Amino acid sequence: MRYTVLNKGAAMINDGKVKDKNKNYEGLLEKLKFDEERLTALLKMTQLKGLSEKDYIDYTLEECVRLTRSKVGYLHFVNEDQNTLSLFTWSKDVLRNCTAEKVPHYPITEAGIWADCFREKKPVIHNDYSNNPHKKGYPEGHFPVYRHMSVPIFDDDNKVVSIVGVGNKDDPYDDSDTRQLTLFMDKMWRIIKQNRADQLLKESEIKYREAYNRAEFYRRIFAHDMRNILQAIQGSVGILPYIFKNIEDAEKFNEMVKKIQTHVFRGAELIKNVCTLSDLECSEELEKIEVISILHSAIEFVSEKSTDKKVNIKFENKLENFFIAANDLLLDIFENILINAIDHNENDQIEIQVRVSKLKDKEGSLIKIEFIDNGIGIPNNMKENILQGDYEKRSGSKGMGIGLTLIHTLTKSFNGSLYIADRIKGDHTKGTNFILVFPEFT
Repeated sequence: MRYTVLNKGAAMINDGKVKDKNKNYEGLLEKLKFDEERLTALLKMTQLKGLSEKDYIDYTLEECVRLTRSKVGYLHFVNEDQNTLSLFTWSKDVLRNCTAEKVPHYPITEAGIWADCFREKKPVIHNDYSNNPHKKGYPEGHFPVYRHMSVPIFDDDNKVVSIVGVGNKDDPYDDSDTRQLTLFMDKMWRIIKQNRADQLLKESEIKYREAYNRAEFYRRIFAHDMRNILQAIQGSVGILPYIFKNIEDAEKFNEMVKKIQTHVFRGAELIKNVCTLSDLECSEELEKIEVISILHSAIEFVSEKSTDKKVNIKFENKLENFFIAANDLLLDIFENILINAIDHNENDQIEIQVRVSKLKDKEGSLIKIEFIDNGIGIPNNMKENILQGDYEKRSGSKGMGIGLTLIHTLTKSFNGSLYIADRIKGDHTKGTNFILVFPEFT
């Protein structure tokens, strides 16, 4: 019988080779498992829907902390000036364990080595952070950092838009970690940019649609009202030849001239209101405006233009003066309310009460201005359309569209509120109470 005698040293070498192969095999399996984990996370990241931008960034940062086997993470956005940072978010463990003050804005020149990736425009690793001679130390309450890695995220114009960092991995960070972090955060930025562009496009479409509806509303109401005005003028002018046959009838002649003047005035006011509405987006900034004098001017102007009707405007004011944040267009609100109250009134005697009072709420003092008339009133469904800014449903409203739209739009632009009530509760045919409420400027 033959026996094979193995050399002990050779056996040990062969055993070592097997262990090395097993170790390499295990390392390869670990790498494949990690790559699969990373790809799964990337796929999920592209499929997330319905999250706010903040929630999306928080999710992505937590994934980066997990995939790099880190304990903490942060993200700063770089401001447009490329000189300051804005802290956007920390990972959850930081928020739980760090009591240091979170400074929202930070000059890059004052930032420590954690911002080196911005300065060098490339990923930076600090595997011995605590002994780095260039670190500036921690603020009070900050958690200790012993390893740190950060990467810059670039926009298409090669500007750094954010700095992302992770820290305190058990093993040293390496180039594989920087690739993972860069890949994830670059993908996050591309998705955020696309979402922002989509949102801007959506907002632009909404604004375009609203602008189109407004323009169409103005066109229809303007044409409707101006046609009525011109027909009234034409009718009045057509009667003049018959009056001229009996020139002695001066009273009828003067009455007809006044009607023509009234219609011309209405046309001029209509054109003015349309121009004001069209220019609202370019109107001047708000300033401190004293209101009582503006009210007196509106009452005086409307009274002078309404000589063909019996108009009694009673001004009840319990305040000497007060101020709101507005501009010169405040006069247009008051004039339009008063003109509407006169034009849409079939009584022989037109009564308008203007009341001014002060209210209090939890945010401060409010000024309440009421215009109470005895006119034809406004039905409840039309009140709702006016207050909701419904351009479609308000057209054809007996010529009140432009004026009411102007009142509503201007009041909102002055941070005020418009309310429309019946003069006698429950019976809109007995007149209207237009109520304006503005924050008092103190």
